[in-house]
Amino acid sequence: MAMVVMHRQEHKIQRDFLSGCFLMVTRMMVGISIQFAEHDAHLPGEQFMGMLSTVKHELKEVGLVTLYFFFCFGVILTLKKLMLEDYNIEFYGFSTALVGALIVAKVVVLLGKTRAGTRFDAQHSLGAAALYRTMVYSGCTFLVLFAEKMFHAFRESGMLGAAFMYVWEHKDLPLIFAKVICIGLAFMGFFLYRSIDRRLGEGTLRRIVFSSP
Repeated sequence: MAMVVMHRQEHKIQRDFLSGCFLMVTRMMVGISIQFAEHDAHLPGEQFMGMLSTVKHELKEVGLVTLYFFFCFGVILTLKKLMLEDYNIEFYGFSTALVGALIVAKVVVLLGKTRAGTRFDAQHSLGAAALYRTMVYSGCTFLVLFAEKMFHAFRESGMLGAAFMYVWEHKDLPLIFAKVICIGLAFMGFFLYRSIDRRLGEGTLRRIVFSSP
């Protein structure tokens, strides 16, 4: 019974942590949008409509990326739920999968337009570029998950150093690595797909995969 209560508390803290991350990323994107809006207010009508079309394209891109990661995270959390069934622990990860997918989608789309997200595209093979991105994003994922566990431990101990050592020496570390591996595979699939699609022409691979012959 104590294990069930502890797991539920940890799940609530994890959900609150992800919600905080989601709000932070959302505020950052809203701030960027406001800056664009203030800039676009002085543009001629045709340029403004062009920017509006670009914003619609970005929203569509974020939506599609969100759906992909929501599916991947849903599969991971479903496997977790099935494994926890052996211990009679109830687990509902829909909100975690949804919020996590929204955060990852926004970060992937934003960083995909920076030098760090495109530096290997022109000089290396598709596989090498996808592997590079996967390693970068998996490393960021490890830091976020480690910070989330530290946040949970810090609330228990009230000391940052003790929280760090608890997470580093406790069983949480193998669990973090397991999550990073699963999420890293999701990143690898996404980056391979997007790299091939860009090489063929944006949207071509999607039409080949999902269109009827």
